Amino acid sequence: MRMVTLLLIAAAASAVRADDTSGHVYVGLITDIFGTCMLKSGASQRTLDANRDRYHKLYVGDHLSCAQNSSLIMELAGEPSKPGEPSKRATKKPGGGRATLEPGEEMDVKRPDLPRGDGMGPAVSSFNRAGASRAIPSIIYSPAQGETVDPDALTIEWTPLEEGTKVSLYIQTPEGTEIWKEYGIDGKAGRLEPAEARRHLRDYRRERGVGPLTLYAADTAAHRSQSTFYLLSEEQQKSLDQQLSLCNKNTGILMHLCRISLLEDMGMLNRVAGEYRQSLELAPESEELLENTLSSCLVIGDQACAQQMKSRLAHH
Repeated sequence: MRMVTLLLIAAAASAVRADDTSGHVYVGLITDIFGTCMLKSGASQRTLDANRDRYHKLYVGDHLSCAQNSSLIMELAGEPSKPGEPSKRATKKPGGGRATLEPGEEMDVKRPDLPRGDGMGPAVSSFNRAGASRAIPSIIYSPAQGETVDPDALTIEWTPLEEGTKVSLYIQTPEGTEIWKEYGIDGKAGRLEPAEARRHLRDYRRERGVGPLTLYAADTAAHRSQSTFYLLSEEQQKSLDQQLSLCNKNTGILMHLCRISLLEDMGMLNRVAGEYRQSLELAPESEELLENTLSSCLVIGDQACAQQMKSRLAHH
């Protein structure tokens, strides 16, 4: 078996493995596995599964190997300084970060030196950003606490209540001025797309700025919840639309990771969760993708989504 040593980019501090106190650095992910390939991480070694290990995260110190007639493909956050050495087959896309481990080769994942040349480094790095459960208990998960929302696309979502429960929703400014309200909503529905609220938010953004604003929910069972959010500015919206269009020129997981990276930077947490759910169509059995989707659901407080992801992971 031929040995390939590939130098990979160390992502920014945010890409250090959140659950790893040893300081291991994330460098990318495996996108495709063909045949029999092995992963050694620390003292643990195992055969990679083509379905469950698709999009498995790679860290400095990992060791990969493929048997004859087997191979795997990786998307990396960076490149070696000399992409043609020591193996011309180590990096398949000039100026990019895609690498292929060919039949009979093995590779040590080592510290990096150059960023990815095609600009997709932040997208690949975003796959390792770890979320956290929502700190403030609330039945409202859209908009989530601290989220930035597009006024034109405001969708209010909450954990469905018992049948017959009515809920009242209203949005207030920091000064306590009410800019929108609606009473007697079916609490079991769990979702509302209020055209009037969208209009009032557009007016507020034009006249006052991006917030913060607070959405309150009060139901007939005497429960109250709230969520403070911000508005996406018109300039941010134009910039985001342009950058998302560029992301859409990619395919597969790179397209989704590019979009996720942009949406995370904008603080659009529900759209991040939605993007992860869509990406699961590419690899429904991917453990890493299921875990990232679970994390994104917990960040916004969508307990139904989180429970679904936990159930799917439990069956692996």
